[in-house]
Amino acid sequence: MKADVKHPCEGMSKAERAAFDRIAAGAPPKSSTQTLSRLIEAGLVERHTTALAADRFGQIVRHEYSVPLAAHLNWCEWMTRPKTRVRRKALPKQEPVDELPLFGQPNAQAG
Repeated sequence: MKADVKHPCEGMSKAERAAFDRIAAGAPPKSSTQTLSRLIEAGLVERHTTALAADRFGQIVRHEYSVPLAAHLNWCEWMTRPKTRVRRKALPKQEPVDELPLFGQPNAQAG
């Protein structure tokens, strides 16, 4: 497996990438119609329309979205690519703090 695999939405906005990731994972999109339209125009997403009911006032339709097989395979390969680890600096060691009593000063013994 290649480590240099690119996301299918490389160069697109974060919103487009997030919408594509949700659709590719099988979840309904939570994005604007403009974002979905740009993904459809790019050929990364397909819209499927189902008519649920119709009367003299019009139709009630449901839109479902799917990812074409080639784009989905590319996304799966991107998701399973080996991730590079980022080395982080270790935090400086701190001295232990003496525990303070819960309510103000320690109890003074009454004498």
